[in-house]
Amino acid sequence: MDSSNLIADVLSAYTDRLVKRRQTTSNYLKLFPDDEELPAMLILIEQLKDVLKPVHPSRPFKEDLYRSLIIVAHQQKAEQKVLTKKRLNIQYTWRISALVGTCLTVAGLVFVYIRREHLGWDIQFNYGNIRSFNSK
Repeated sequence: MDSSNLIADVLSAYTDRLVKRRQTTSNYLKLFPDDEELPAMLILIEQLKDVLKPVHPSRPFKEDLYRSLIIVAHQQKAEQKVLTKKRLNIQYTWRISALVGTCLTVAGLVFVYIRREHLGWDIQFNYGNIRSFNSK
């Protein structure tokens, strides 16, 4: 773990404990006795706690925020439905294309079989090229 991340975690934990009115500055200073910036940061956190007061939002603000969040949730759900529908349309198109291709292949094979058996065509292949074409 990076040293700066560790210090940030310590400061976060200290802030949480300070908000809950459990000040234990000495314990945090013992964790990092060589860190010169930590005592200054802990003092800054204490000063900020004294200056900053909790904010209690008004009822209209809460209601407006609630409505806004509901609207955004409905919009995201609608967008997700549209994206899902587009994906299904693309999959449907590919499946239909594959089905048409398969049907054409089968029809071609049936055509060749019927011509060969019922009309007496004799087709001989040599490495994919027609070598001879004789009519019976």
